[in-house]
Amino acid sequence: MWGRFRAAVFLFVAALIVGALAATPDSADEHFARAGKLGQEGKLAEAEAEYQAGLKLRPADTQACNNLGVLYFQQRKLPQAIAAFER
Repeated sequence: MWGRFRAAVFLFVAALIVGALAATPDSADEHFARAGKLGQEGKLAEAEAEYQAGLKLRPADTQACNNLGVLYFQQRKLPQAIAAFER
């Protein structure tokens, strides 16, 4: 009886762990990947939001800052582009 109980407890804990991992926030890399795809599709405002979300998680990512600067430049947001390039 104890063997089945322990197995059931183990499975329950494993399910909780898997659920917790699935509920974790997106990684910076996921945001940057979505931003790149959205930018290629011409969805610049959505791409900007994804870059901003990724940079909140990893603010020192120079490639993402550069990509965000290019995105701002494409939207003619020159002060923001300069700030992103200088970041």
